Amino acid sequence: MAKGLLVTADGKVHGEGDVLDMDVALREIETIRAQIGELAIATRQAKALGADIASQQAMFTTRLKTLNEVLHFSAPGGMAFTSAEHLQLAAADNLALNAGGDISIGAEGHITGLAGDSVGMFAQHGKLSLISAQGPVQFQAQNGVMHLSAEQKLTLISAKEMLLAGKKRIRLVGGGNSILIEQGQIKYETAGTYTRKASRLDTEGGASQRIEMPDLYPPIENKICIPCLLKAIQANDAIVQGA
Repeated sequence: MAKGLLVTADGKVHGEGDVLDMDVALREIETIRAQIGELAIATRQAKALGADIASQQAMFTTRLKTLNEVLHFSAPGGMAFTSAEHLQLAAADNLALNAGGDISIGAEGHITGLAGDSVGMFAQHGKLSLISAQGPVQFQAQNGVMHLSAEQKLTLISAKEMLLAGKKRIRLVGGGNSILIEQGQIKYETAGTYTRKASRLDTEGGASQRIEMPDLYPPIENKICIPCLLKAIQANDAIVQGA
C-alpha cells in the first residue's frame, strides 16, 4: 500500500491526539478551496477563463485526505523557502496556488508568463490595471480578433498624437450613423441631419497616405509537447541542457 509523509508544526494540547491527525491542515485547504470555488462560479458567469477546480478536488480527495503518495507540509504560522541562487517548482500535470488573502509576486528583473494554450485574468470586484512607467505597452492578436468593450464609457486619450489605422477599411458607428473609410473613399451615412461647423472650408486635390503595419506572425502549426519537454529535462537531453 502506498504511503505518504505529513510534516506539521501544528501544536497539540499536552501532546494528546493522533500523530497523523491532519484535520487542521485539511480544514485550511478545504476552506481556501471553497472560496476559490465560489470565485470560479463568478468567473464562469462572466464568461472568463476559469481555473481547474476539478483537478484540485481530485487531489484533495484521493491524495491529501488519505495521505496517498504525497508529502504534506502544514504550519499554523507560515512557511518560508529561501535560496541564495535558484528556487524551482515543477509539476508534470498541474500547479495550483490559492490564497485566502493576497498573492504578491515581485522581481527586480523580468516576470514572464508562458502558456501553450490560454491565459485568463479576472477581477470580480476591484479594478484590473496594466501600467508601464516608461516602456511601451503592446497588445496583439496575431491571428485572431481583438475585442474591447465596456458597459459604460470607453476613453482613448493621447497626450501627443493618436493614430487610428486600418489596412483595408475603418468604420465608425454611433447612434445608427456611420462613417466608412475604404478604398480611397469616405462614405457618410445618417438618417438625420448632417451638420458641419467651420470658419473656413478648403478643397484641394486628391492625396493618400500609407501606413506601416506591424509584423503579425503566422500561427505556429506544431504544438509543444509538454510531457516530452519534461522528460527531456529529467534526462538532461542535449537540446534542453541548462533549462
